[in-house]
Parts: sequence; structure tokens; C-alpha cells
Amino acid sequence: MIINIQVKRYAMHHFTIVRDDSVNPFKFIDERYKNASTYCNDFNEVAVRYNQLIENRLDIPIAGPERHIQVATSEIGNTQIFFTIFCPTEIALEIEHKLTADFMKLWFEHKTVSSSTLT
Repeated sequence: MIINIQVKRYAMHHFTIVRDDSVNPFKFIDERYKNASTYCNDFNEVAVRYNQLIENRLDIPIAGPERHIQVATSEIGNTQIFFTIFCPTEIALEIEHKLTADFMKLWFEHKTVSSSTLT
């Protein structure tokens, strides 16, 4: 029963941002990691403990509380950025919105720079 309570309080939250291929996201991926770490810093120690508790109770390794960002392409060539964060369930969407806003700001800045250098 304790595991169910723990899992409900913290969750592995996944979301994806899809954009066209006009901007190279690797130019600012390190900034995304920094922002994710900043947004998750307040509860990082608790997240590590919850993660360890869940692993011990289930007796299997699970994905840890480290933030993960992966870049890929879709079947039609769009850029996909996959985010994974282990965070309190009640603020997962708030963090997703912040990371999405940060990403879009940088994406449009880089797109504008790329467009202006072509003309």
C-alpha cells in the first residue's frame, strides 16, 4: 500500500515537443537541462529518496530522478524533443509548461537568427 501512495505523490512525467526541422535543437539542449534542473531542484533530494524507496519495495531498478532530454525525428522529418522528469505529480504540468515555454522562446530566437542570415 505504501508504494501506491509514493507513486501517486511522485511520477515519471513524459512529454514531447514537435517542431519543424528549421532549427537545430542541439544548439540549446544544454540550456534545457539547466532549466529542468532548476525547476526540479527544490524537490530533488526527496525525489531521490522516493525513487530509492520505490526501487527497494519493488526490488527492481527503475528510471532514476535524473532529468532526461532526447532529440529525434518523426516519420515525416520533424524534430521531436522528448522530456522525462521525475517530479511531484501536482506540479508536473507546471514544470512541463515552463520547459515548453523556455524551449519555444529559444526555438523562435534561433529561427529568427537563421532566417535573417539567409536574407
